[in-house]
Amino acid sequence: MQTITALSISGVYIIGQKLSKQVFNVIHTSRTISAIMADRKIASMQKCVVEVPTAVRGMQDLRKEAFTTNITLLALRVDASNLSTIQRKVRLEKYLFKNLGRIKNIMNADDSKHKLLLFDPNTLHENCVELKSLKSHIESLIKEHTGEIMLQWRPITLTVAFEDWDIRSIIKAVLPSDLDFSSYSQTGHIVHVNLRENLLPYKRIIGQILLEKVSRCRTVVNKVDEIKSEYRNFELDLLAGVDDYVTETLEAGVRYRLDFSKVFWNSRLSHEHERVVKLFDRRSLVYDACAGVGPFVLPALKKGHASHALANDLNPESVRWLKENAILNKIPSGKLEIYNSDAIEFIRGPFAEDLSREIGALANFATA
Repeated sequence: MQTITALSISGVYIIGQKLSKQVFNVIHTSRTISAIMADRKIASMQKCVVEVPTAVRGMQDLRKEAFTTNITLLALRVDASNLSTIQRKVRLEKYLFKNLGRIKNIMNADDSKHKLLLFDPNTLHENCVELKSLKSHIESLIKEHTGEIMLQWRPITLTVAFEDWDIRSIIKAVLPSDLDFSSYSQTGHIVHVNLRENLLPYKRIIGQILLEKVSRCRTVVNKVDEIKSEYRNFELDLLAGVDDYVTETLEAGVRYRLDFSKVFWNSRLSHEHERVVKLFDRRSLVYDACAGVGPFVLPALKKGHASHALANDLNPESVRWLKENAILNKIPSGKLEIYNSDAIEFIRGPFAEDLSREIGALANFATA
């Protein structure tokens, strides 16, 4: 059985006929033949991948100089006065070099009157069979909008250093090919990871890389999966940096100061904190039996989503930082009551008493 479909989009007509497992497409378009040929050439060209030197594979202690390599790109020298037009009107994205750290695809030439456009070595390189026609195609794209201008091609060799590679590329290059590093989180100056067992032999180098590459990072820790403390704070393994766990972070306009080693804090819960707080309004009474350092009660009070709040936590360190954060965020003392007890005791005691009092006040108001 044959299935025939036809589709017309912006002057491009595609007719597909499905027969057995083969698909034949006929494309008619107003694009120039040179543009079509250029796309085909790009797909078939020899690759010249820009990547971290393979010699760093298996590195145990960070040596930044080992990540240095040279790359040769083709550059197009253009008059600086034409650069704005080229950037706005000429679609060169698929040809240009992808910015890499400090290396951008537009850079200064040897004089102030000219700029260099750098091209992706995976697309244009000296060993490319179709290099001449690709250059001609790119020149035509530019001159279509600038008119007849002087364009000069030249090779340029640049040095890529440790500072230019992104974190994921560096760690991927260091680890064995069958291992993968997932992600990290940051709370103030502390970067924390949850390393799987097969990554533990590389925890030192991972910590050193994160310490060097993550902005404002001074401490890198691995959270040990098992929670042994009755206060549910994680056991930490210092991977790199200073042994300083008191930090400050900002979440949804609220400042939190805390000791990361002694309280529970998960920066990935920020959206959940915001979602719950938005359920309240200015007349809400908020009761949090496991309040931690205040990620629910503090934004609720600070942003006018609650009239009053009772916050409790079993961990005395959490209570200590909750009190400090209430002052830090200028929460009126009369709007927040803080308790340090077991959640069941809090619910049976302060919560039940306060709720009963509020219900009684509403009943009296209704009968008045």
